[in-house]
Amino acid sequence: MGGEDKKAVDASQVSVMVSAWDGQGAVQASAAKPSAVVKASKPRIDCVDGCRFALVMPIVIAHFARFGTKNRTLLKLLTQENVLVGGFFVISGYVSGYVSTKLGQRSAEEKKLAKPELFFWQRVMAYYPLHFLVSTIFAPMFIQVERWYNTPLTTTAFRAFLNYSLLQAWFPAEAEIWNQPTWFLSALTFSNLMMPTLVLPRVAELSKNGLKKLFYALTAV
Repeated sequence: MGGEDKKAVDASQVSVMVSAWDGQGAVQASAAKPSAVVKASKPRIDCVDGCRFALVMPIVIAHFARFGTKNRTLLKLLTQENVLVGGFFVISGYVSGYVSTKLGQRSAEEKKLAKPELFFWQRVMAYYPLHFLVSTIFAPMFIQVERWYNTPLTTTAFRAFLNYSLLQAWFPAEAEIWNQPTWFLSALTFSNLMMPTLVLPRVAELSKNGLKKLFYALTAV
């Protein structure tokens, strides 16, 4: 065998040895690495939609019951929709707590609550643009009604401010000005403001017994 052939064989052997060593090292390195922790995903709670339907349906019936019957007893039974509105706050609070806390742990998701202002605006902007649009379209009608009742312009301007700033729920006498159901948005906005700082981090630390006590206390209030 010539010198050049021998050198070629030696070089190929060295290359094979290096490749084998690299492969073995890679296997050892990969074996040494800890396996990545797979984060469990939260299951979807489909029954929440069913609860929403159970709350919405009686409210819809109550709004049209007066056109379907004149029976006073039946009307009193079907037009107690206000007692159901609290259920929407319960569902909203539960969903916010569910998506903002860690699964199987008594702690909140730091990433989701790290920026309270982002948490607040993301939720408010889910409904405020439509509220602003509807209020602006129907503002001439609301103002005209105010004029028919000889409402002072200062009062009308104050009510417009409360409506657009979603502060009407803080003034019981003005809570249902203009578009009456928007008092709910006013209260919901305050809830979204308190959730990331004062509510969720502390509620997430409660045990099941603590949550039951909190539920009973809020129900009593």
